[in-house]
Amino acid sequence: DKIRRLESELRILKAMLSVLKGESIKAALTVKPENVRVITLNDEVIANVMEVDGSIRVILRESISKDHPLLESFLVRMLEERKENGDVRNYVIKESRGYVTEVLLEGVSRQSVLRELELALKYIWREIHKE
Repeated sequence: DKIRRLESELRILKAMLSVLKGESIKAALTVKPENVRVITLNDEVIANVMEVDGSIRVILRESISKDHPLLESFLVRMLEERKENGDVRNYVIKESRGYVTEVLLEGVSRQSVLRELELALKYIWREIHKE
């Protein structure tokens, strides 16, 4: 199941890359536009959201330091509450070299979770860019 999900994600990412590079659109045919969304704030892209096989991937446009105080006190706390309430089966905050690059939500039972995550990311984005 995990291999199938990862292969599906890989196909979507490859299709998105080919579109961005201006290559053939044939590769992009496997991407369903309704499964890809963009989170914006003041006409600035914050993240891409992809729904893949029951999971939601939120890929940040700009990485956030894993040590940023709002990450633990705000984002992780919100995700933990959603997990305890049963709105999300599990979540994974992916990092690379000390920076958060992606949030993966598995088993989302309510769409309000995605909206809450979107609002949290917008808040953190605003606070980071104030500094």
